[in-house]
Amino acid sequence: MRKINLIFLFVFILFGCGKNTKDYRELEFKNRDREAYDNGKPYSGIVTKEESGKSAEYKDGKFIKFTKQKKNGYKKIEHSDGSKEYYDYNNNRISKEEYYNN
Repeated sequence: MRKINLIFLFVFILFGCGKNTKDYRELEFKNRDREAYDNGKPYSGIVTKEESGKSAEYKDGKFIKFTKQKKNGYKKIEHSDGSKEYYDYNNNRISKEEYYNN
């Protein structure tokens, strides 16, 4: 439970306190999760799936980026254009191989 709280806190700090944050179960998704709606309106903000360390950012209903954080603090960010970035627990950029080997 504590790890989940720490992951949520990290996501909250990472994406900023002023942004709207909702659990994925509160929203409706279309186009293979590339569009998010809140009560039929395009959603802007962060969508979290706390139990798995995943979050996604949407703006005007459109997918911006997806973040997955592993238990060791390493994270992968996938952008809407398909590009990916990998970071270690200190937020230093690392290679894809290092991410998957740790």
